[in-house]
Amino acid sequence: PSSAEATATEPEFVHTIARTLNVDPEGEWTFVVDKLNKHASEGLVKRVAEECGLHDSLGKKTFAASSNR
Repeated sequence: PSSAEATATEPEFVHTIARTLNVDPEGEWTFVVDKLNKHASEGLVKRVAEECGLHDSLGKKTFAASSNR
């Protein structure tokens, strides 16, 4: 399926973003997405950080901020 489809998985979405970035690696990109988990996934953050040359540890995505206290 295409990443534009509602059933696209997180890895498919990451692949689509990577493929898009490869069209013009030196270009400036802006992606507008909704709040689906795959649009803020750890895999996507790592891929974008790699594309931007960020190699420091970014930590791991957790749900601590949304837990009830």
